[in-house]
Amino acid sequence: MGGGGPTGGDVPRGGHALPARGNRVKIEWSPAAKRSAARFMRDQDGMCRLVAAIDRLADDPRPPDAFIRGEYHRLRIGPYRVMYLIQDQLITIDHVDRIADQGE
Repeated sequence: MGGGGPTGGDVPRGGHALPARGNRVKIEWSPAAKRSAARFMRDQDGMCRLVAAIDRLADDPRPPDAFIRGEYHRLRIGPYRVMYLIQDQLITIDHVDRIADQGE
């Protein structure tokens, strides 16, 4: 799937073909990711954006704003960071965290 691999740092992804529309990748949440996300349920707007972005991964598992970190992909959605693993036609959401505001 694409050329080049991670060199230990964050490698931006992009310039890849999107999967066919009828060929959505299945998304599963690990128990740890579910527990992490549950902590942020008070932020309904943020969680709606987070869930919508994760749902879009089913059509585009490697969006241009995702980064590779080892075998995981990292995606930032507002103040949230999602770590996920792609295996064949399955995406596993492994970790959801809220990151501190930068520069405020």
